[in-house]
Amino acid sequence: MAAAPGLPQGTVTSFFDLVLQRRYEEAAALWSPRMKANYPPFTNINERFAGSTVLTVNQAQLTSSSDGVAVVAVDLTEVADGVVHHWLGTWRLVDIGGRWLLDQPDFQPA
Repeated sequence: MAAAPGLPQGTVTSFFDLVLQRRYEEAAALWSPRMKANYPPFTNINERFAGSTVLTVNQAQLTSSSDGVAVVAVDLTEVADGVVHHWLGTWRLVDIGGRWLLDQPDFQPA
C-alpha cells in the first residue's frame, strides 16, 4: 500500500519496503535516535528481517497527530522462513527536523 511521502504512514510503508529490499541502512535512517538506542538496528532490522521474503503493509492509517507526535495503525503480513505471520499494531512517530521518524513499535500477532 503506497502512502504519500512526508506523511507518517508514508514513513511506515517506506520502512518495510526498504527492509524487504535489504536496504537496511536506509531503513534504519527512518528510526529516531531514541528508537535506535532502544532497538539496535543491526539486531532489530538486519537480523530480525533476514528471513523475511514478504512484507506487505495491508493498511497504514493515521490515528492521531499532535505536537510533532503521530500514531499510525498498521496491519502487516510477513512471510519469514516460509511461515506466514499477520501482525497488528501501531507505530508511534516523531517529527524531527521536518521528517517523520519511527519512534516506538507496538505489534502483536493477529
